[in-house]
Amino acid sequence: MPITVQQMRVLVALADVKSFTGAAKRLHVTQPAISRALSEAERILRIDVFDRSSKSLLPTERGAAIVAIARKALDEVDRATIKMNDIASGAQRKLRISALPTVAAVLLPDVTAHLRAIDTEIELEIFTARAESVVEMVRTGKADIGITVRSGGIVPDTFTPMFMDELLCATSTNHRFGSMQSVTWRDLSQETLVRLPSDSSIERLTENAFQTQGVTPRHSIVTFDLMSAAGLAASAVGVAVIPALAAPMTQFAKLSYTKLNSPRVTRTIGIVSNSPLTPEERLISVKATEVAVDVLDQEALQRDS
Repeated sequence: MPITVQQMRVLVALADVKSFTGAAKRLHVTQPAISRALSEAERILRIDVFDRSSKSLLPTERGAAIVAIARKALDEVDRATIKMNDIASGAQRKLRISALPTVAAVLLPDVTAHLRAIDTEIELEIFTARAESVVEMVRTGKADIGITVRSGGIVPDTFTPMFMDELLCATSTNHRFGSMQSVTWRDLSQETLVRLPSDSSIERLTENAFQTQGVTPRHSIVTFDLMSAAGLAASAVGVAVIPALAAPMTQFAKLSYTKLNSPRVTRTIGIVSNSPLTPEERLISVKATEVAVDVLDQEALQRDS
């Protein structure tokens, strides 16, 4: 007997979130249902897909290969489902996406092209908003899904993690930081810092990093968005904290990016939804992650070169 599509979804969810509770939340089922599906899948496959001896639920060597095959199979299932729905409905459907500005600008163009190539009948509406506003649009039904950063304002049941983004120090090309392998938040506090508004998720992470080190920037300039922050940093007015994902947006400014350590600060980007993801929404999640990983890898190569 082959394993079922639902069992494959359980394997992938467990590999992604590394816990039975998290997988249950992602798939909108009970934790016992996740346990039963995993046990049945392992019985059919006759191997242990996951190592249960460690704190985190990690795939075994052969289990990792099984999960990779399951991902590919589920992608094909979702593609086929979308095409069958197109044929069956014969009508144009609409998908409303609310996203962080960086996500909308850097990821969604490729994601949209990918989805439209599969589902030519779908109509997309894309909104940009700050993190909490993205969540609120989904909660109130103004958007079907949101792509945002994990924060205290997000109900855990509705958030599906996709990838990690890292905060970097952005400076003019002739700034002393540009020749350094990395800088610390204490180093940063000695500079004029170009900051974002207090309701920005990036600013909250920045402020928290300074607080953990017990330091405060000597001087600050507050601006409204990342593009303005990039321009000010490039003109040597100050230095800015910008997420690696935003690097393609700031190419006009010809910035120098340096790794920030002590502490290294990351943000988790994921999808917010009120219900289990549809095939279209799952494809968006997969493609957005692929594009993000490529963007972040390219940024890291350029920074290290």
